[in-house]
Amino acid sequence: MRHLLTLSWMLIAMVTLGYGMVYGYDALTVALGGDSPKKMTLAEVEQNGIGKARYVELSGFAVYPRLVYEYPKGQKKENVVAVYYPLVSQATLNEMLRTEKPKRGVAVIVRRDDLDADVVKAIIRAGRRPTLAANWLKKETIKGVVQRRMSGLPTRVRALLNQIKLGTPIGNDVIYLRADQRPMKLWIPIAILLGSLIGVAVVALLGVRQFRRKPADVSLAGLPRAQPGHLR
Repeated sequence: MRHLLTLSWMLIAMVTLGYGMVYGYDALTVALGGDSPKKMTLAEVEQNGIGKARYVELSGFAVYPRLVYEYPKGQKKENVVAVYYPLVSQATLNEMLRTEKPKRGVAVIVRRDDLDADVVKAIIRAGRRPTLAANWLKKETIKGVVQRRMSGLPTRVRALLNQIKLGTPIGNDVIYLRADQRPMKLWIPIAILLGSLIGVAVVALLGVRQFRRKPADVSLAGLPRAQPGHLR
């Protein structure tokens, strides 16, 4: 029973620390790229991708007039915590609106969680007129961090986006951009990564000591010892 409890808390601790290591390493790769974003047009992204860049600034894009809202379960739709929407080049947008089977699909999905509450309400009110809703999100450029690994596009969001006639299904190769997010200061992901590594070492050491500990001797206390003698 003792070993089972030890395994349980070790497993929970290792999973938590493992997530910290992955998150720290991912944030470190973003921070190592520097504070200057790689500037690209949407046409260039559709043609060549973004390479290894993690912090980018996009221009020359159009907002595809289909949006997905995220809000806490059981709350009103006005309590939006994030808005997801596709970015395409103007040429791709024209083709997607003209035919159900365009040559190109959506290359970039943007998440915005920095929208003012009044703007969100206006977007929702315009929801039945998708083009008007998309107009609220128009910007000349958009900067953000490309998400990967555990921070990738949520499965439920991908499923919803695939229901709104984007021309081609959104695959794992879609670029998922967290708008207005910047790289961390270099010391922060290093601290997270080192802290997680030290935590893993400590948990492993404690686990080994726990398994090596000998069970305590059990004796009956308070009973007189049997004296040697003869049976009569």
